[in-house]
Amino acid sequence: SLEDNCIASWSEVMQLASLPCLERLVLNGNLLTDITFPDAALTNAQDDAPFRRLKTLLLGDNRLNGWEPVNALNRFPALVDVRLTGNAIEAPGRGGPPPTRLG
Repeated sequence: SLEDNCIASWSEVMQLASLPCLERLVLNGNLLTDITFPDAALTNAQDDAPFRRLKTLLLGDNRLNGWEPVNALNRFPALVDVRLTGNAIEAPGRGGPPPTRLG
């Protein structure tokens, strides 16, 4: 667990990306503001993808803001469980954009 370690940069987390058996990563209570991947890490080959076996990522109580960090989670090929509580992710009715009406 890397909980409450004052990690402020996703580049610090990327140092763990090549651990072949990493399935659970606890990063609650840090200072992360974004989730970014260097261009070299963006690959379509699932075997070469960063965090290729990561199933659980806990990011509660960080400083993630907006939808860009949420969209970056699509880069994790095996991810099935994510926790984002305590972050400033915008939600309709709570400071986010109004819901779009269809029809």
